[in-house]
Amino acid sequence: MSAGSLDSYYSFLAGGVGSLGRPLSLLTFAFQNESWPDPHDFKVVNYIIHAVNFLLVFTLILNLTRATRPTTTANSSCILLFLGLVIAFIWAASPIHQTTIQYVVQRMAMLAAFWMLVGINLWIYLLYISGFKTADFRLGLASASVLLCTVLAVLSKENGILLPLLCAVVFFVKPPEKCVSRPLRILSINAVLSPLYLLIALFVVEYQKYFIDAYAFRDFSLTERLLTQFRILPLYAIKTLYPVGQDFFLLWDNFPVSQSLLNPITTLLGLALIAVGLLVAFFVRKRFPLVAIGILFFLAAHLLESSVLALELYFEHRNYLPSVGLFIVLAGVAVELPRKVLPIVAGGAAIFSLIFSFVTYHEAQIWGDPLKQSVRWYHENPTSPRTHSHMASMLVSYQLYGKAGDFYAETIEEFPDNVTKPLAWLELSCVNHSATPVPEKLLYQRAQIAKYDKNAVNTLSSIIDKLESGRCPAGTAGKVLKTSLLLLENEKFGRGRAFVDLNVAAAKIYFYAGELDKAKQHLADAVERSKRPDVLFAAVQVAIAAGEHSNAVVLYQILESRCGMSIDPQCVELKPGIEELEQKLKMGGERAG
Repeated sequence: MSAGSLDSYYSFLAGGVGSLGRPLSLLTFAFQNESWPDPHDFKVVNYIIHAVNFLLVFTLILNLTRATRPTTTANSSCILLFLGLVIAFIWAASPIHQTTIQYVVQRMAMLAAFWMLVGINLWIYLLYISGFKTADFRLGLASASVLLCTVLAVLSKENGILLPLLCAVVFFVKPPEKCVSRPLRILSINAVLSPLYLLIALFVVEYQKYFIDAYAFRDFSLTERLLTQFRILPLYAIKTLYPVGQDFFLLWDNFPVSQSLLNPITTLLGLALIAVGLLVAFFVRKRFPLVAIGILFFLAAHLLESSVLALELYFEHRNYLPSVGLFIVLAGVAVELPRKVLPIVAGGAAIFSLIFSFVTYHEAQIWGDPLKQSVRWYHENPTSPRTHSHMASMLVSYQLYGKAGDFYAETIEEFPDNVTKPLAWLELSCVNHSATPVPEKLLYQRAQIAKYDKNAVNTLSSIIDKLESGRCPAGTAGKVLKTSLLLLENEKFGRGRAFVDLNVAAAKIYFYAGELDKAKQHLADAVERSKRPDVLFAAVQVAIAAGEHSNAVVLYQILESRCGMSIDPQCVELKPGIEELEQKLKMGGERAG
């Protein structure tokens, strides 16, 4: 971590994705900064984390077996040990995990899973297996351990907050037999569940943000998302347990939405499967506790990302930890089999693990050839905007600029209400001036009718960055400006963050063209809607350039009040520029005096 300042590292760690920024995960990336942009070393670390998680899953299966079957004989324990190892290996070798391991940023999901596996293993060991000190002491220690691991898991990825729920599943399916005082039991369980109480309180207080505003930018409603998950959860399970012939793609942005329980009919079938699973878990919890724990583990671990939050519909990395529950079910079935058939079952499981390994090896080979992978993903799912964008970006990264331009020209009509595609095509001209240019008429027509897509704003910003560095051909600035203005008139874009960003984009173009009055007007509109530090910073810059010292001072004071002592990552990143603005204002004040 020798390169960069402390401020830049703070901005990186605190400015991540998600509600809390996931700083623990980002810290691991920061330690590998010298490996960037080569993904090899990052993937090696991901595989190491996955290997450690394999050992933790193996330990979890053993701990659960010991907790639920304390009378296992010594003769069968060795076979059960081997069987548990094989089952854990099948989990680790499951091809569905390749999109988690190979897609470097999903280290976040793996690290959260690591802390959750550590936490639940400690919980089970201390409450059901250990003889350390008194039962009351062990319950207190287990509760503290779970809370600590929950914090560490959440700092890796937000779904780590479900660790207390997973521990509660084990506790209520198989209550500890060792005597614990009732007051301490109630206190400890509520302490362990306190993060979930806080989460529920947050959702109640911020209901508008999470369940109204967030869905305004989605193509599906809360009800439609929930209905679609009834199909997705069984699909996760099927692809985990039967990987042969399955498609393991990273990009599923066009996953079909369920309109009702009967449209499609598989929605009702999926709901029925989930309901049956819950009923089975309830009725077998005493006779076959491992089976019940496994079913509930799978469903509970999916509760945050696969229910009502306005997240995208389908991602296979969401199944990384929940899939452990499916293998706990297998272990629960195995331990109930007659002892004489266990060696046969263990041998069959070992053969099954080889099949998983073969399919996984094939998937890993595809990840090793990004261009070939992008072609495969696109041809298998050509209606996905992301597979299309990924294919184009791979052609550009391999410097196949002519093919990239031809690809846009041949496929652009597949996305008639998407403006991001023609904008990306326009950006291609900044990378290679000889590539097939985007037709202006097409670009402007799309800007008028396009559905909202945050990637369009991101692409506009990327083009402006290239304009500022002089990489774009003549006329690009005019195209960007007209597109921004048309998008502002498009009611699907002229709202929320898009309104602010589009005004900032237009202001930048006007500023570089010397039309300061128009730049000021667009920034004034942006500032009226949002007091984001970057918007205020741009407004101060334009006011100084226009010679409006008093207005610049007023805007700077707002910026200073927003960022003065703030640890907001954007403020930290802008700190050198803010100090430069302060000096310019002082010099301007002295001249005015």
